[in-house]
Amino acid sequence: MHRFFKISALLFVALILNYSCSKSELFNGYTRNADGYYYKLLGIGDGNEGPKEDDVVVLDAVMRTQSDSVFWDTKHDAANGLYVLLKSELLEGSCNGYYLKMVEGDSASFLIKPSVFFRDYFDTIVPDFCKHDTLIKLDVKLNQIISFAEYKSLK
Repeated sequence: MHRFFKISALLFVALILNYSCSKSELFNGYTRNADGYYYKLLGIGDGNEGPKEDDVVVLDAVMRTQSDSVFWDTKHDAANGLYVLLKSELLEGSCNGYYLKMVEGDSASFLIKPSVFFRDYFDTIVPDFCKHDTLIKLDVKLNQIISFAEYKSLK
């Protein structure tokens, strides 16, 4: 009987460890960030320095629904790229903070809750074509880092 409890306890600990270790991973190679989004580095660029807070990153971006349908692509929707301002108040809870870790040429993939995604990128609520309990896939390549002053001069 004592041996049964010992084996049961070991199995229980193994299950707990397995669950806690796998909790940070979701889908093939994506890692969960503390802010709730998932990320995966796809390619390493040849840039030397990453952006700083208050810089603007210019991205090639493809946005997909949970069923892998593309609903926004810089090739068709923003030929000059997607401009993302890296202001501190816009970074918390968003994958935008991950851009601070990237250099020019890096590419990454993110899985983001639709409510956060549409708030951050389109300043709107989740549209009907997207289910609330799924994740949006955002693939990006960081093409350029510019200062906020440079960005304002483009407008």
